[in-house]
Parts: sequence; structure tokens; C-alpha cells
Amino acid sequence: MLKRKTLKKMISFEGTGLHSGEKAECVLKPTGRKGFLFSFQDGDTFGLDEGHMEGSGRCTTIFFPNGKTVMTPEHLLAALYAHGIDDVEIQLRKGAEIPAMDGSALTFSSAILETGSAEKDDPRESLSIPVPLGIDDPDNRSMIWAFPHESLKITCVIDFPNSLIGTSCFSMEIEPSSFHSDIAPARTFALERDIAYLKERGLARGGSFDNAVLVEEERILASGGLRFENEFVRHKILDLIGDLALLGMPLQAHVFAFRCGHRYHLDLVRRISSVFDKHHLRGVDEGVRYTQDP
Repeated sequence: MLKRKTLKKMISFEGTGLHSGEKAECVLKPTGRKGFLFSFQDGDTFGLDEGHMEGSGRCTTIFFPNGKTVMTPEHLLAALYAHGIDDVEIQLRKGAEIPAMDGSALTFSSAILETGSAEKDDPRESLSIPVPLGIDDPDNRSMIWAFPHESLKITCVIDFPNSLIGTSCFSMEIEPSSFHSDIAPARTFALERDIAYLKERGLARGGSFDNAVLVEEERILASGGLRFENEFVRHKILDLIGDLALLGMPLQAHVFAFRCGHRYHLDLVRRISSVFDKHHLRGVDEGVRYTQDP
């Protein structure tokens, strides 16, 4: 029987918020409690089940009681999820955004690997999907579906017409070593024509060539060049893993995402969560069943 895991010791990260542009610092701490906990400077601490998640299309934001928010947690959560960390306290020491680091999850993934995990006594739980479950949006030619599978596999298709990104597809099983080498290094990206619009909305204020890839009309600007020929679709998979982590437990499914972003990811999370009670302890219809890993 697999057991729940937390970190062996504390890890800290400092940097700039990708969207807020403000100084950001967060600390990961081992915990005896279950799940991902978010702690704030005034001592407030909340679990995922106390938060409301929204996807702006450019990032994920978690809204907690008392006006507390956590912005852009998806890269950090993806690293924790992929490395099998079930229980951790995430302390926001500065700002309300997780540090962008280099725009990928590589710094988070490397630190978690170096720190290592500690096994707990509690059995690890997971969500297993026996029948297809998903969302279609014909108007935007988008869809996201979860199909039965023995572990987490993701197939992602992106389609950016009239840009150098174009159409790309990537598919892989998500496990620690492949995540670290093939997904974690993929950086966030933006089209140059969208930058002014993003900044008008208060986003991308911390973006730079140190933490993002910029796609112009006739060239792609990236510090050190692209890390993968298909770095863009790999980063979309990174975002999707981080958003699926908001389920609060590992997902056993093959998730297929076509032309999707955070809003669709979270729609799928809510669709799956809707068939569970608030504590994720038992299934309440045939769409999803509760399982415990052997």
C-alpha cells in the first residue's frame, strides 16, 4: 500500500511575480496534516477545499476566505504533484503570487528532488475514472476530456493560427523523472501582440526574457533559445498538471486537452469534483469512483 508523502525539510523560493511584478517569496514546509495548505503573513491557513479557483486564461488564482488570494500557483503545484508530494504547507512570506523563477517549474522540481520526501503512515488516495468525463466548447473549438487510465497521462494539442507557434501535439505519462526532464523546463510564453492587452488588465507586469518566451510576428525571443522544439505545448502540459493538482489527490486518467487553457482545466477539475462530497471521501455517481492505491 502506497503511503502519503511530505517533504523531508523546508524549501524557500524568492523572486518576482510573473503577473504582479512584485517581490514574491514562498516557503514549503513539511506538515503532519493532509493536503496542500496555504499560509499567509497574518497566520491564516487554508486547505484547498476552502478555496475557490479561477482561471483567467493566463494564470490560475485561488481565492480563500478573509480576502486572501494565491496567484499563479500552477508551476509549483505541478512539481509537487509530479514528485508525489501529497502534504505540504505553502507559506506566502511576501506578495500574493508564487515566484515566477525562470517561467518554468524546473527550479521547483530540482529543489524537491534535492530535498527528498518523507513517507507518512496514512495511505495514499487517488481518483480513478472508469468512464469518459469532460467538457466540449464547439464555439471555441476547444475540448478537455478525461478517459480511464491506470495512471496520469496527458495528451495536449495547441493551435495558434497566424503565429510562429502554429499547431503542436505532445503526449506522455506523468511520472517524476520524465516530468523533470521533459516538462518542468518548459517556460511560459506570450504573443507580442497580446502584451499591451495583458498589462492593461494588470497582468504580465513581471514578465521578462528571464522568465518568459516572447513570440513576435517573425521571430521567437527566448533567453538561451528554445529548450525544446515544441516547448510551447510542453508548457501547456505543465499548466494542466498544476491545475489538476487542485483536485487535492492524484488522478488516474488519460486527459486529452485540445485548444485549452486554465479556464478549461478548472472546468474539468470542477466537473470531477462535483461528483464527490466536500471531503473527497466517496463517489456519489458513476462518473468518478474513489480508490486507494495498492
